[in-house]
Formats: sequence, C-alpha cells, structure tokens
Amino acid sequence: MVRYATDNSSILCFCCWAKGGPMAQLGTYLSVVDVAVLLGIRPATVYNWVRLRQIPHVKVSGRLLRFDATEIMAWINEKKHPVQGAYPRKAR
Repeated sequence: MVRYATDNSSILCFCCWAKGGPMAQLGTYLSVVDVAVLLGIRPATVYNWVRLRQIPHVKVSGRLLRFDATEIMAWINEKKHPVQGAYPRKAR
C-alpha cells in the first residue's frame, strides 16, 4: 500500500500517513515495497533479509511475502541501541 505524494515527488508509505503511524494499522500486513519505504532501504535488501531469516515475515500461498506492521515495528524497536550518555558541555 504505497502511496506517492504529489508534492515534491516524495514517496511516503501509506501506513506512515495514517493517524498515529504504522501502529494505527494494527492487524494490517505490509508488502515488501512498504517495508522497504518504511526502513529507507531497497526492496532487494528486504528480500535478502527474508532469505537469511533476519526479519519477521509471512509467506502467503508459499510465495507471496507479507509483513505484520506491529511485528515490524517491534523488530525495529529491538534493533535500537541505547544512548551511552551525552558529552559534557563546555563552560562558556
């Protein structure tokens, strides 16, 4: 469900347009292109991660790939690295 914005010819994922972002689309499944746009990567990278079993996915009818929006958001949150601490500010 990728929608193309008419202004500035930018590409936006429909799930990002929805009120509240992807989490507002509970129970929906994303396509390979949707996930690629959401993560800012190429669809080929998504296919590679599926092949390596690095991203949660569902195969429908043995071939069609879909991604649960809530699982993808949880997977993204698992990948976050904590901030170690801010640099001390210099006195002026």
